[in-house]
Amino acid sequence: ISISEEISLCTYHLRVMGARREKSYRLHVRGVAGNETVPPMIFHTMMENAFTHLDTENGSLHFFLIKSILPEGLRYLFVVKNTSGSLPARKKGSGIGLRYVRARLEESFPGQWTAVSRPARAGYCLEILIEESSHANLDRRR
Repeated sequence: ISISEEISLCTYHLRVMGARREKSYRLHVRGVAGNETVPPMIFHTMMENAFTHLDTENGSLHFFLIKSILPEGLRYLFVVKNTSGSLPARKKGSGIGLRYVRARLEESFPGQWTAVSRPARAGYCLEILIEESSHANLDRRR
């Protein structure tokens, strides 16, 4: 789907979750033209992971989606930060969210992607790299 559709879905979801939890959630987007295509629901799924694993009573979540063009391909960074500066006790998960993201990437870009999730200050970061040769149909504009 177009990344603008994915961003719209994520923005709407943040409004719903904000009303439900009486908080303000934010999505910051950089480097995205809007007509790039991505597998459906990959960033939305990572948002859901953040609500499950990172949200706290005294903080809110800020989400950052940053696209950059590297010599080896397109990189998407999806970063989540808890504004309280602290994280809840680590909840054990089944890994279903990240498995879904990886399955959609493989379906769209067979063998030509990497996805690495790692802790970041007061949150986490998912780095997706789509190799140069696999995204010939994607818009490479910044």
